Amino acid sequence: MKRDYVKEYIDNSVKKKEAYLTVKEKDDLIDSILFDWNELGSEGDFESLVEWNVEQYLAHSGNVKGLKRVELDEARNFIPYPKEWFDVSYKPKPKYFLLRTKSNGWDEVTIIYIVKRIQKSIA
Repeated sequence: MKRDYVKEYIDNSVKKKEAYLTVKEKDDLIDSILFDWNELGSEGDFESLVEWNVEQYLAHSGNVKGLKRVELDEARNFIPYPKEWFDVSYKPKPKYFLLRTKSNGWDEVTIIYIVKRIQKSIA
């Protein structure tokens, strides 16, 4: 079974759950699913296997109350937390953050609150 095929199922499952996985997390999950599938053979239900693995991964990866760190190259998939929201009590809870060191040596933290919906153009 090809990794791209598994990745497509993972992406669909994660999208349904309105979650986000980094590239490394997806690779780890693909490895886990392929291992499980090879153990089960063709007797199992592949879609159920993917759903179960994604649910387990999301349930056990990171602190539910904490923020999840994203890498700089993945930050383009997100909408940053607007600065005017910092003092508003009804703002949505942030889920992600980006941490990078600037050229002057200071660390910069960007709080991210939502995954940006990316529209694919049909050529």
